[in-house]
Amino acid sequence: MKQIKVGNLELSDGHPKVCVPIVGENHDEVIEQAKKVVEMNPDIIEWRCDFFDSVYIDEVENMLIDLREVIKDIPLIFTFRTDGEGGKKFISNNSYYDLNVQVAKTGLAELIDVEAYSKDSIALDMIEEIHKAGAKVIGSNHHFNETPSREKIVETLMTMEELGADICKMAVMPSCEEDVKELVYGSIEANEKMIAPIVTMSMGELGAVTRVCGKTTGSVITFAAGVNTSAPGQMTIKQVRNILGINCDDIKDKNIFMIGFMGTGKTTISNALGYITGMPVVDIDKYIEEQENMSISDIFEKNGEEYFRKLETKALEEMQINAGKIVSCGGGVVLKDENIEIMKEGGRTVLLTAEPKTIYDRICENKDRPLLNNHMTVEYIEKMIADREKRYQKAAQVSIATDGKSRVEICGEILERISF
Repeated sequence: MKQIKVGNLELSDGHPKVCVPIVGENHDEVIEQAKKVVEMNPDIIEWRCDFFDSVYIDEVENMLIDLREVIKDIPLIFTFRTDGEGGKKFISNNSYYDLNVQVAKTGLAELIDVEAYSKDSIALDMIEEIHKAGAKVIGSNHHFNETPSREKIVETLMTMEELGADICKMAVMPSCEEDVKELVYGSIEANEKMIAPIVTMSMGELGAVTRVCGKTTGSVITFAAGVNTSAPGQMTIKQVRNILGINCDDIKDKNIFMIGFMGTGKTTISNALGYITGMPVVDIDKYIEEQENMSISDIFEKNGEEYFRKLETKALEEMQINAGKIVSCGGGVVLKDENIEIMKEGGRTVLLTAEPKTIYDRICENKDRPLLNNHMTVEYIEKMIADREKRYQKAAQVSIATDGKSRVEICGEILERISF
């Protein structure tokens, strides 16, 4: 296990600590926010100096002195995020270098965030000088408009380590679920290859789940919103702590079966829950498609629904081999008593629900729904749900409504209510 000590705090992979940023624009705002943040009891505090109205070192140092009086011995990250990396102010390279080194020399911040992700002499010199001053370095790189490839994520984090960063941080912006996967699995790969600890996150609502999956990715710090957010997708410290505080090891000896009508979010939530718990995710429909080498629509068309249901039962039985998976099931899996028995014997069955109009809005553009061909209406969806309601309730051990909730909120509810 990787460990690094920051002040009186020990950071280690598998046990992410929570950092809350302060983003005040002037002295009074910084102090006011600091007092409120301290009451939140964070593990670490970050001062985002690029929000501050002055970058003159004397004023910054005076601010740090007063800030330290408020936060006492809570470890502090000093961060000036440049405009090129999504920050609030432009600063010349020389001024950026001098600011970070001088702050390190004050001894008032345990960690200095440095945008160091390419092999240049300025970054090397700056990190060396910060180390001489007794502070540790977070090497950081931000992509507010894209998610680099998994290979690039690993390469960038490893370059930061080569430059001498004590902790290597990367934040990206996803545009689809695959981007989130790239960040998660890129982080896992980098953490396995590196000696230095990592901090990684995918921003925005789509990537919010990565802020609570540090036990899986190895990320040693996660950032939660304080008085104001400092990046898209930040959750409150309470939301983050609630999920991080759940012992996922207790649920990994059996399967978690996700059931519900099409469009209730089974695939999305299964993937998110997989990131958080580190459990492998299997989509039953995709599993059957791979086994039969044809799409679900083609199976229905060529062999009929009864044949498909037999394949579904067989797949569920095979899920019992090497249990400990999150299994996303098709909407009709509950139509057979045999399937319900298999799921209840093999683990915990979680029912996801949503209003018919919500489901319609989610799937109306999807043409790969054989049971709704020529029937894509709210009324028909409502009828199908009503027809299956008793079957869903018979199978469900936990029921979660998904309307109007983020995937992280839904995952949190599931984890809180699951116990074997």
